[in-house]
Amino acid sequence: MSKHSKDIPPVYVWNVPPRSLMHRKTKPLQPRASSRQKLGHQQIRDPNKTTRNRLIEVALDDFATRGYDGTTTRQLAKHAGATIQAIQYHFGSKEGLYGAAIDQVILHLEKCLGLISKRIHFELEHRKPSQKELTHLLTQFFDAFVLALIGNDDSDKRRSLINRAEIERSIALAPLFEAMRRLAIKPCASIIGRLTHSSANSQETLVRTLALLGQVTIFCNKPARHALDRPQMKQSEMRLIRNIVQENVRMIFSKKKKPQ
Repeated sequence: MSKHSKDIPPVYVWNVPPRSLMHRKTKPLQPRASSRQKLGHQQIRDPNKTTRNRLIEVALDDFATRGYDGTTTRQLAKHAGATIQAIQYHFGSKEGLYGAAIDQVILHLEKCLGLISKRIHFELEHRKPSQKELTHLLTQFFDAFVLALIGNDDSDKRRSLINRAEIERSIALAPLFEAMRRLAIKPCASIIGRLTHSSANSQETLVRTLALLGQVTIFCNKPARHALDRPQMKQSEMRLIRNIVQENVRMIFSKKKKPQ
């Protein structure tokens, strides 16, 4: 008998069970208390999530906490309520699952910044927006950028994974850096270049761009959160950050009145 035979239901002739079983009253199975206690860090399986999604969700947490070398496939499978064979089936290896976790971060950036970056490209290529319109477009970009970096409950997991990967100098971050360049740095530099009447590829424009983006990325770092005494950002604090960043953008790029 194979090791999986216990999972296969008995086959009855004409799909009719023996008479002794037809009128037997059975109670629905309930999970034992001891099994719940043994879960510990292991997540309770959500029937609405596929095995692949659960593995990626667990990978974001485990790789961020323990790093690549400190995380085993056995731990990942256990915490996702899956098997090691499931990791091999969906991702090929632990390295493949690690790459899928990074891809999940990139997918999040695409979701938050993809639309505004395309709009910026269209406006600059097909229209001649005024200084006021460009400034408004830049504030809209930063709204999306704040949401992308600190805007939801999973932001801490993504930041921790990226920070850990940077410490480990993981080559898996290369696609993430390219996504940041394409979705954040390039569109932001394009607007700033137009606002300052300079090339979007100049060193001065790039420094301006990174300085403005730094207004948001600073809140991804632990020292800033420690200074605010906030391990996690509340919605009210996130709104405050968005408002201050918008105000800074307007102060920098709004036309100054000529002295009379």
